[in-house]
Amino acid sequence: MHALQLNTRFNLFITNILPLKPGRHLMCTQISLKMRNKINFLLYSIIVLLVFSSCDNRADIWGSENFLGNINLSRPDNSTLHKNGNNYTDTVKINHQVTYNYNANNLAHCKIHIEHDSNKCFAELEPKSNKIQLKAKTAGEIPITIHFTDPLKNTSLLQLQLISRKNIVPVAQASVKQISVIDKYEIEIDATKSFDPDSAIGGNISGYEYEIKNIGKVEIKQAVYRSILSGPGNYIFYVRAKDNDGEWSTVKNYTLQVK
Repeated sequence: MHALQLNTRFNLFITNILPLKPGRHLMCTQISLKMRNKINFLLYSIIVLLVFSSCDNRADIWGSENFLGNINLSRPDNSTLHKNGNNYTDTVKINHQVTYNYNANNLAHCKIHIEHDSNKCFAELEPKSNKIQLKAKTAGEIPITIHFTDPLKNTSLLQLQLISRKNIVPVAQASVKQISVIDKYEIEIDATKSFDPDSAIGGNISGYEYEIKNIGKVEIKQAVYRSILSGPGNYIFYVRAKDNDGEWSTVKNYTLQVK
């Protein structure tokens, strides 16, 4: 039975048990009206509570037992997340925060809970933006379960298996040549072929260090470095690359005969 039908029968019931007889004093009429309103509110609250405590009636109100529909998980960069039904796997780096977006029908009426091992992973729910922030604390496999509970108390689950890896240091690769553009003894070191093996899971090159033996060294973000030498001779150059975890590659050395 719907709440509207119950409310109509209730109003008829109140009218019959608390009639206002003509000729009563105005004060008595006001007291009776206040009493009727209080009883009205109390009984109506009981009716609403009974309706929502009935699973069948709640299903009528919310419209369907499949209240959430399909639940999906995604990553803004969508680099390594793989889906198999409601099961997901993703490869991440230790101490790198990853953002996931979740989407389903009628999320505003649902309760969402993240089940995880706080010793292995940091997890934060952002329900207003439908986002989950995760950061692995240890290497290995970390299971994450996301519970979605609708008003009918039906629970849907998303299973996310995080595969957390330690950082892999970058690899420096460079070439050195005499270019003689601004000056006859101008040289160029090109390290654009340096790379981070962790690029698929968020790793990248953040800087370079260039050194000319017995002359000096410099650390910059650019992959190409130019310098003017004092004169001809046999020069030794050292190059290394740094990733976004602050770890350096092994040093590569190159020799150039400047004429």
